[in-house]
Amino acid sequence: MVKYIVYIVDESVRGDFLGINGHEKATTPYLKTVGKNIFNFGISSSIANCSEATRLALRSGLRRDQIPDFDYQALKQPTIWQYAKKGGFEEKRVRRSGMHRIPTLCYVGILFGRPKPGRWVRFDRSN
Repeated sequence: MVKYIVYIVDESVRGDFLGINGHEKATTPYLKTVGKNIFNFGISSSIANCSEATRLALRSGLRRDQIPDFDYQALKQPTIWQYAKKGGFEEKRVRRSGMHRIPTLCYVGILFGRPKPGRWVRFDRSN
């Protein structure tokens, strides 16, 4: 039984630069060690020139071949939160942004866990 699902979105890195996606340099060695315990959705693409539209696609599972979304499928399909809830998971979000003069890091991690009363993972906020 799967205990946790962690869904990570990074908006500031090219997918083809990651070793897990076939880059010649081993830029993601840890991800290779977890083998079949990880599912790589592969390289995704922005569907618009703003983050919100892309996040809508990620939440809904909208694929590149469904763009442009004239039928509003992104608003009609179940979201990742609905799938997780149906599977008995609860959701906790972690957002981390490092903004300097240029946006250097922005990722959203969504942790879905099968809850036990009073027991949740604590995240170190000092990093």
